[in-house]
Amino acid sequence: MTDTKEQNSKIETIEPADTQNFSADIKRLIDEAEDMRLGLMKQYESRGFMAFSMGLLFVVVGCSGFGWFFFYKFEFLPALACLALGIIPYYFLSLHKMKPLQEYERQHKSVFMPKLAHAMGGLKYRPKSGIKAKKLLPAKILPSFDQYNAEDCFAGTYKETKMILSEARMSHSKRKGGYVFDGIFVLLELPNKRFEGHTIISGDRQTAKRWKGKRWRDLQQISIGNGELAGTFEVFSDAPQDAENLARDEILTRLAEISAEFDNAPLSVSFYRGKYIFIMIPYAVDMFEPSNLYLPVTTDAQATRCKKEIDQILSIVDLLSVYKPTSSEDKAT
Repeated sequence: MTDTKEQNSKIETIEPADTQNFSADIKRLIDEAEDMRLGLMKQYESRGFMAFSMGLLFVVVGCSGFGWFFFYKFEFLPALACLALGIIPYYFLSLHKMKPLQEYERQHKSVFMPKLAHAMGGLKYRPKSGIKAKKLLPAKILPSFDQYNAEDCFAGTYKETKMILSEARMSHSKRKGGYVFDGIFVLLELPNKRFEGHTIISGDRQTAKRWKGKRWRDLQQISIGNGELAGTFEVFSDAPQDAENLARDEILTRLAEISAEFDNAPLSVSFYRGKYIFIMIPYAVDMFEPSNLYLPVTTDAQATRCKKEIDQILSIVDLLSVYKPTSSEDKAT
């Protein structure tokens, strides 16, 4: 099983940006990115013209030499050498042409994305990082997998709660032709214990049906008071009284809004070990890759959407801060 490295450096404090400042920051970032894109596009076009012109010249000269030595001199090795001298330079010229594309992708990940993360409230961005699988296994909502890869990780601390969000992909040797999971992982680590037991809120009814008698056999199904939300989520817990708090309308409504932002993805949430909240959102769209070099940078709507999603996730922390876990004395009464 392959695991990814978690954030090792100091986690930044998140201060959600107001809409006006965020819009101004995004406009500035897009202008910078567009200037960078246009400059690299010109480099790519000039190098492409040079590669085509010089490459064609080398190919013509090489083929001419090949014809001369092979058909007139009947010398095979010199003919082959001429052909190679015509093809090899063209190969290296093609590599030279591709460097602006590579630089565009590099700057998107190393320059633009960190600035975007900072604009979204002071988050820190790591292109090749994620949440360690050993922290997520106790959540009991991961699919069976034997390979796990994560990238495009955003991390920070909000009101003493650590948050890590990343794209994640899981595969299994028994599953051919696709991933067992492709989407977004979010882990919130609260500063202290806020709930009892283990509670799972699932919008994936097929998975819930498959696991409630097996992996979730120690959890009982909890009824949801809101009829509309009951059609969206199912709740399972070994601490029914706390589960009623965790699955109250405000939290379920917020989860439904997060799901809607990801095209109504059937997300699942696990509250475990008193202070961990793991949200798993299946969403196969790669959200943080650079656009085509020939297309204008249009990340305004994407950035606004990403900020909204993060704000909604962080609001769950605010909702959890208004109540205390059910104590053993309360349960006894």
